[in-house]
Amino acid sequence: MSAKCIDCGMSYDGFDSHMVMLHNYLWEEVSAGDLSICLCDKCIEKRLGRRIAKEDLIPNLPVNDLYIQMYLDL
Repeated sequence: MSAKCIDCGMSYDGFDSHMVMLHNYLWEEVSAGDLSICLCDKCIEKRLGRRIAKEDLIPNLPVNDLYIQMYLDL
């Protein structure tokens, strides 16, 4: 999978430490209903106005497990 953040332009391939999968209700909020876009973690946080929390992430997904391990379980 290849993706590019529409806000900052960061590109990433496959599982990247800046990629997360949010719960649908939260993704709809940060994407303004455009489910076809990609956003990196930092741009999601800017749109949310806060840091990403474990509760924001869909559980038991490898991409989220990587993010939690690298950034949230410090």
